[in-house]
Amino acid sequence: MPISSTDCGSFRLEWRPSRWEAGLCLVLPPLAAFAFCASAPGLALPGALRFGLVAAAFAWGLWEARRHLARPGEWLTVDTASPPVLHEPWPLLVLHPGAGRSTRVFWPDTLSPAARRALRLAARRPPARPGLPPDWMG
Repeated sequence: MPISSTDCGSFRLEWRPSRWEAGLCLVLPPLAAFAFCASAPGLALPGALRFGLVAAAFAWGLWEARRHLARPGEWLTVDTASPPVLHEPWPLLVLHPGAGRSTRVFWPDTLSPAARRALRLAARRPPARPGLPPDWMG
């Protein structure tokens, strides 16, 4: 028997909301509001309006993070007979299961290394895009 095999049957995989994504929901909106307030259009606004903008951005980020973390986890069955398409824009894994099913994004904190490897083995790669010609100097 070989030590490892690329042929495997169906397996179940747990998807759950990412704490990293919720953290970004908390951090990015206030940073965007502060960046706007530090820009020329933001400096032209009265101080109370700028403070209100930052407070509204923080409240929106808090609401988004709470809404994201409140989503229930679910079990996905990955069938190797009709494998899903897996894109890997680092550090994420984006799983496109097929028609009628929703796309799932796996952040690094949602899958163990063994589960990431099993998902990579079971899924098929997207079609390769043609590369740039060797004489391209962009």
